[in-house]
Amino acid sequence: MPFVGGTALTAQIAEAEKTFFLRQSITRQLAPGLLWSEFAAPGHHADVTALVPHAVWLVQRWNTRTRQANFYALAGPAFYRGTGSSFDGGWFSAQADAESRRWYGMAKSAVWWAPGEFTRREYAARVGWAPWLAGFNDLNTWLMLEAGYKPAAARTTTVRPLVRFYTRTVLVELGSSLQGDPFLNLSFEF
Repeated sequence: MPFVGGTALTAQIAEAEKTFFLRQSITRQLAPGLLWSEFAAPGHHADVTALVPHAVWLVQRWNTRTRQANFYALAGPAFYRGTGSSFDGGWFSAQADAESRRWYGMAKSAVWWAPGEFTRREYAARVGWAPWLAGFNDLNTWLMLEAGYKPAAARTTTVRPLVRFYTRTVLVELGSSLQGDPFLNLSFEF
């Protein structure tokens, strides 16, 4: 969630999927946004493209001097385009994360649906460790391991080691699945 009045732009390439997020935070707990994604949908021979105006709601945040935890809900109508057809549906995601300056954990789930066309569920969990502690203005480095599950996908389970770098409002994540599929996540807040 970007800072109040801030905008976040995120681009992610994972296996054969591409996703772009644009969000504008209007309060500490609410950020409307626009999501574009291209992915394989169950029952479709070619990729489906989705455009999703949505809201990100920070349901709860817990802070201590050395730790933070968050619970988010994200949802919006989805407008899909497949090979020669268009259809409407929705998208919903929930995410919980917690971190200290040394350890990180995250779990999320999402569902994409278009009535009469498809339902696509996806789940992921991450654990991470910072090999050294750095300040907000310094380069922070995390070593992470992510496991993902997509019940209707050709490859249902993915395990992905990755490295996360961030400083101030820029985040870069690089990795690869154990099958050799590349992963790139770039996020900028301004």
